[in-house]
Amino acid sequence: MTRPIYENAEDLANEDIFKNLFHQRFPNLELRKNPLQYRIDWSVYDKSLEAVVAMVELKCRNYTRRKIDSWGGLMVSLNKWRAAVSYFEELNLPVRFYFKFLDTQEGEYLRFDATRQNYQHLKIGYMNMKKRNDKQDMEPCVVIPTEIMESRNLIH
Repeated sequence: MTRPIYENAEDLANEDIFKNLFHQRFPNLELRKNPLQYRIDWSVYDKSLEAVVAMVELKCRNYTRRKIDSWGGLMVSLNKWRAAVSYFEELNLPVRFYFKFLDTQEGEYLRFDATRQNYQHLKIGYMNMKKRNDKQDMEPCVVIPTEIMESRNLIH
């Protein structure tokens, strides 16, 4: 049975905004969209090195940071997290998660790097996305506290 893809026009617009800001800020780096089986949105390709130098995942949430904090942090699918750890641990490839909330400023994203020193701050939880009425959308997750995320403004 094939699972539905929940990416919509708003998600794609948010990706375009992020990608444009990223390319303006880092002109020598190119975000290349990964196929679904890679679990992480983009490979970061360094044009001068002609190599992939990192992986990037973007999550835009329709909640305020305060609401996310009330849940203990931002939830990321355990399957996606395992992919991120695999890229970091097996290939020494940095994996950066960028998060956008309703109350972050234009061009501002909170960044979390999948590194060993950050593992200690995580907890394993359970996502329960009842609103989509998809039993497979209820799954274990990693909960990332927002206070350990770094604010990054891609405009300045």
